[in-house]
Amino acid sequence: MIKKTLLQVALALVLVLILGAVVFYKAALPNILQASTMNLVHDVQTAVSNLHADYGEVASNNEGLIRQLKGENAEQRDYLPEVKGDLLAVGGITDPYGELLRFEPNEPVVEVRSAGADREFGTDDDITEGALQFIIGRHGGLADANALPPLMTDKK
Repeated sequence: MIKKTLLQVALALVLVLILGAVVFYKAALPNILQASTMNLVHDVQTAVSNLHADYGEVASNNEGLIRQLKGENAEQRDYLPEVKGDLLAVGGITDPYGELLRFEPNEPVVEVRSAGADREFGTDDDITEGALQFIIGRHGGLADANALPPLMTDKK
């Protein structure tokens, strides 16, 4: 009788702990995803800024910019060593929500953007570092994406 009661109490305690963990996880997950996405956007935005500072221009499309960031530049420097995998095979850098980041040329800035929790671009929950203040390209314009890799010929 006592063993049966102790077993029932232990089982009830385990169920309460599991339920508590599920509730905590559901409550904390949106904040964890948002914080992780903000960190990723910051890191990628910093990499774009460093690439521009080193070479004076960046590609004008996602594929070209990813190629430059992952080593198709004069020094073959990987500006995103923490981002693993074949980024071009999946189409770009995936955020914690499972969506691709966007590089939005918005002269004179490039903005790294996540669609956020609703997974739709152009809504209030989009995550950006804010407009990165640098001029794109040597003449204030975007680099020619057809001339990739545009940074292999010279270094500014």
